[in-house]
Amino acid sequence: MELEHIQRIQTATTSIDSIRRIQRDTGKAGQTEPAQKTDFAELLNRAVERQSQLHFSRHVQQRLQQRQVNVDADQLQQLNQALQLAQQKGIRDSLVLTRDAAFIVNVPSKTVVTAMQRDAVAYRVFTNIDGAIVTS
Repeated sequence: MELEHIQRIQTATTSIDSIRRIQRDTGKAGQTEPAQKTDFAELLNRAVERQSQLHFSRHVQQRLQQRQVNVDADQLQQLNQALQLAQQKGIRDSLVLTRDAAFIVNVPSKTVVTAMQRDAVAYRVFTNIDGAIVTS
């Protein structure tokens, strides 16, 4: 539980730093009008939301197209749930098996780094993982 709180604080700190960079780059730093406070809150919410979402690397996006793997809303939800479970268990790199596909997810960066159809997994060896999650 304490680890979750530390991770949330780190995420919020990273988000605040990102917002400060955006404000500095757009020339809005130092403005304290009420409208700007609303914008800051909105930017903070967007940054936190982006931090909590699963990302697909460019390599995986290409592989998904080449291997004709379709990630629908149900699979995306399963991946996000698996990511949360992996975080709770302290897994760094996880194999996530869904009904239709297999994914390798780097948990700290919340990034899918490899993907393939489930039927292509037979007799495959997965290295450099420290956990596996099988979804239903």
